[in-house]
Amino acid sequence: DALRNQARLRGEAERARHSEAQLRQEAEARAKIAQAAVFLSRNKTAEADQLVDKIQIPVAEPSLEAAGVFRSLGEWNVIQGRWKPASDRLLMLVQANQVDQSDMTDAATRDLLRVGPTLVAAGDMTRYRQFVQDTITHFASTRNPVAAEQVIKISLVVLGLTAIAQVVV
Repeated sequence: DALRNQARLRGEAERARHSEAQLRQEAEARAKIAQAAVFLSRNKTAEADQLVDKIQIPVAEPSLEAAGVFRSLGEWNVIQGRWKPASDRLLMLVQANQVDQSDMTDAATRDLLRVGPTLVAAGDMTRYRQFVQDTITHFASTRNPVAAEQVIKISLVVLGLTAIAQVVV
């Protein structure tokens, strides 16, 4: 009994350590997002971008502040022609927009339109396909017509680019 109890307590201690590490990562991510927001307010976009580059997607919690930071940095990277960082920031934006895990607002679903073309421009077709699949799964039963329209548009990005390429050639 003592050995079983000791093994159980070890397992609980390990889960507690893992939980503590996860909470620490989440707190660090929130602090970096807050600092990035300050950098953006001071027009220090490159510094803000460098700061959030170290945030991992599963760690960033949904919030309106985070959404604003990731939207600004995604747009800035697009303007710079930096497609990989732009797609990373825009994927973080999608996560940050899911504050209440619902169908999201119309503005948040419009943010989805930014992700697909950026992933394609970055040449990351694997993440593009995964993004489309995840978005379709998330919105499969939506009754929000704006969200449904955005999902259709997201799903057709590659098809549209292929059609344009054929006309140009």
